[in-house]
Amino acid sequence: MVVPLGRGGFQQSYGPPAAVIEMGTFLHATEGEMVCESSNPKVPYFNAPIFLENKVISLEHVSGKSLLRPIQTAIGKVDEILGPINQVYFTIKPQEGIVATSFKSGDKFFIAGDRLLPMERFLPKPKPPPGAARPKKPVGARGGRGGFDRGGRARGEADREVVSGVASIPVAEEVGELRGEDFEVTRFMLPTGSAYDSSEPIASLKNLFNMAAPTLELDPKYDHYDYPTTSPNKQSGHPGHTTAQENAKVYQLRTELERAGCKDRLDTHTMLRFLRARKFDVQASKKMFLDCEQWRKQFGGGVEHLVRTFDYKEKPQVFKYYPQYYHNTDKDGRPVYIEQLGNIDLNAMYKITTAERTLQNLVCEYEKVADPRLPACSRKAGQLLETCCTIMDLKGVGLGSARQVYDYIGKASAISQNYYPERLGKLYVVHAPWGFSTVWSFVKGFLDPVTVSKIHVLGSGYEKELHAQIPKENLPKRFGGTCECPGGCEFADPGPWRDSQYTKPAWWERPADAIENKGTDIEGADAKDASVGEHGLSSAGKAGAEADAKAPAHA
Repeated sequence: MVVPLGRGGFQQSYGPPAAVIEMGTFLHATEGEMVCESSNPKVPYFNAPIFLENKVISLEHVSGKSLLRPIQTAIGKVDEILGPINQVYFTIKPQEGIVATSFKSGDKFFIAGDRLLPMERFLPKPKPPPGAARPKKPVGARGGRGGFDRGGRARGEADREVVSGVASIPVAEEVGELRGEDFEVTRFMLPTGSAYDSSEPIASLKNLFNMAAPTLELDPKYDHYDYPTTSPNKQSGHPGHTTAQENAKVYQLRTELERAGCKDRLDTHTMLRFLRARKFDVQASKKMFLDCEQWRKQFGGGVEHLVRTFDYKEKPQVFKYYPQYYHNTDKDGRPVYIEQLGNIDLNAMYKITTAERTLQNLVCEYEKVADPRLPACSRKAGQLLETCCTIMDLKGVGLGSARQVYDYIGKASAISQNYYPERLGKLYVVHAPWGFSTVWSFVKGFLDPVTVSKIHVLGSGYEKELHAQIPKENLPKRFGGTCECPGGCEFADPGPWRDSQYTKPAWWERPADAIENKGTDIEGADAKDASVGEHGLSSAGKAGAEADAKAPAHA
């Protein structure tokens, strides 16, 4: 085989490489290819052969000399390269007879050393200082494809091309020399006018590090949403705005959870929420998810059984001390959740109910936020809504009652943050009493810093800021609104989830034996709802993510 070697022209290859070095480790298989994480600081050529580690030595005769060489058989070739500059991923297209699913996570792959290029070759060269002379091209420099005489661009020319608003920076000269089936010439792409940042995620599909627009990659096995799937939050990591690296981590997390025996709540929205909650640390997200699954099996005899059977018949009496309810939506279309803690008296409450039932009611409400509340709000808003807007009213809370109030909030917060992550949109603490800052310092210890940044602590003059977020007609009169629900706003539960135009039967409203766990249709169910159930996909499903952002409990 003849392989291109750059400026030296062509040179005869003597078969398999004499030695190989580690290129990366196997993550998972997808569409018949192996997705791998690079452990090598260099970048592989496209179509570079990939091997398993040297194991067998044979005696060969080359040009009259006896040579010991490894018997190497390529298992495939590099097909795609993706990820950020500081964490490269690549895919391997297997050779005939090699099955991608036959490998397990952590298996190592190897490459010949001459099939690698230093990362620096793919970075833009620094601009010369103003007024500096441009370096002269060497005499007799050949053109691009076809040379100067055929109108080709001179190799090494660094003129910037702009196509469709993207600045294309030609890579170093050595890369431009590598042509043919063993290497596809590529360019490193940056948004026009941007400064290079090594932490900026970039992606490639056949074009090395070609920045693609963020997108949402759905999994046909788990993702059967019947409401919008793109988040209005355009920050990286949110549905519809994920990078190639984040998509790869979704696949990795889901694959590792499947290997751990998980079958439910593996839809993409749920995976992303657990990943965001742990800063896209796959192993930390995996632990969080597995801990959540274990808790769901144990709490209240099993969360799935609890939400179907729980009857909070003491609710009217408990609400005299501690009203907790959902009431319409904010200006962004999210459910508004209200807690009034001024009259809370746990000693009196626990003569009516128990601490256990109070938390069980809280968990059932979390489940109902995920289905049907948030899906109904998403349908009405025309965009994916995953969070709630919370009002925590502290009017009447004194220092004497503060301890029992915040003891309960701490327990509720632990459930919210550990088992229902990424549900807090905004939190308004109103009627904050004197000395609240001291108590708030204590409460913040239960919360993630990202959650804390979403919290607005207001005193008695809160109405202007609150009404800027929540229309007056959607607020009870207690908060300066105009709503007076018959029978009391705390018992009415108004919102899109009560409108047949936007809501659909929740997974927990169907008989348990009507839910199919394998991702197939539910017998007798509407096609749009076919994959709800254990995957909870038509309503983000029974997700380990299903719940509101009761905060601090809803964090």
